[in-house]
Amino acid sequence: MNMDEKHILSILIVVFCIYEPTSSTTSDTLPGPAYETYNVTKFMDTAEKIWTLNSTKNSSVWCRNDEVAIINGSKIYFNRSFMNRKGSWQIQAYEGEILDFSRPKDLHDKKYEILFRYFMPYAMLVGPKGTEPSTLEELEYASDDYDCGVFRVIYNVDPKDILYSKWYDLRFRGSSVSKVTSKCTQYFQERMKEEPMFDIYNDTCQSL
Repeated sequence: MNMDEKHILSILIVVFCIYEPTSSTTSDTLPGPAYETYNVTKFMDTAEKIWTLNSTKNSSVWCRNDEVAIINGSKIYFNRSFMNRKGSWQIQAYEGEILDFSRPKDLHDKKYEILFRYFMPYAMLVGPKGTEPSTLEELEYASDDYDCGVFRVIYNVDPKDILYSKWYDLRFRGSSVSKVTSKCTQYFQERMKEEPMFDIYNDTCQSL
């Protein structure tokens, strides 16, 4: 197992440790997500901007959006933009790596097959282009047309640092918040639990 494979496995162990089971499971005998598997590549594969409407993370930024430049195999290259507290736009090139955890060949080791197949089927490691990934972003729910979705974001995926944190984002594609379905909103609210919600998007974001 090479260093990249060890890094991915260590990340999975961290994620597994903070996994929150819900009322249903995908198997009577194996742990796994209680939600349907969604395809994060399909969600990101759009020429429209992907906006964050609400988040459980208070980051003092507004109008955060992702604009995909190219998808090349398992790699997604995009610009992540937001307005900071001073009212200035910040734009940074990001890179996402799609990890299809339903395929044990990602680690070339059959003994990890159960963990991969039943825990996190689709997710992406994300970080500024040319650096180590800083977040793991998992699409937990998407509307039928993939115009809105709920992401669980795990920050600090360095397995040597236990000071990781997680939050939930409600994101939508395009120029209208009307694309956020009631089911998207409901799922986000269910995952929020007792956490506060912060508005990241407002009506002025499209014109700024």
